[in-house]
Amino acid sequence: MTQIGRGLRELGIGWIPAYSPQAKGRVERSFGTDQDRLVKQLRLAKVKTMQDANQFLEKEYWPEWNERFARPLAGVTDVHRPLTPQIDLAASLSYVEQRVIGNDYTFWFAGRRALVLEILFKLTDLASAADDLLDKLLCDWIGYCESIGGLK
Repeated sequence: MTQIGRGLRELGIGWIPAYSPQAKGRVERSFGTDQDRLVKQLRLAKVKTMQDANQFLEKEYWPEWNERFARPLAGVTDVHRPLTPQIDLAASLSYVEQRVIGNDYTFWFAGRRALVLEILFKLTDLASAADDLLDKLLCDWIGYCESIGGLK
């Protein structure tokens, strides 16, 4: 499963992939058109920084694109669900990798072997809490999970 598929599943969102060549072709043509047109327009506008590029997109590119391609929706009911406190959006949108904890209570991460303290491992219910424990240990170990929403 892809990271997008996992995130959508955690958020309870159904995903309908575009398997037909026609659907894939429309998306690819749109990407090609946008990439070709956008690169040229950025060059002509002498955009050099990310901040300038964002400003260009907001003030020039998207308004023209929307005027040309966007169509108003008629008779559509908003079916978005509210974000509840039970949904951890940052965790669902974070990058997740599976890890195997060996019999010696170690696992590989970032090219290094890490040790899980045996007492912590034994105190947890492995079936339900191993992921949370590993997430916490990795966050403590590398120290930047607050800024990226956790590792999981």
